Amino acid sequence: MKKLTEQHHLAIERVLITLTFLLVLSAVLLWQWNRFDSSKVHCYQFKSQAAAQVYYREHPRATWLDIDADGIACESGRVPLDLTPVER
Repeated sequence: MKKLTEQHHLAIERVLITLTFLLVLSAVLLWQWNRFDSSKVHCYQFKSQAAAQVYYREHPRATWLDIDADGIACESGRVPLDLTPVER
């Protein structure tokens, strides 16, 4: 079996770096796409903060409704309010 030359090692390293970069970029783009998916509900669509909180309790994976991750959805929403946090 032949030994790899320095040039081969550098080429392999470049390919691995490029593949790693593309994998990370794909993950970031997918995450961003999911964050801003127009099929998701958004705070402005709820009649009140309490309604958003009920939805968040029923759908705890709707974390985009809880920007600061304190368990309370749409904190700047209209009254009535429900400030009992959703446990994660």
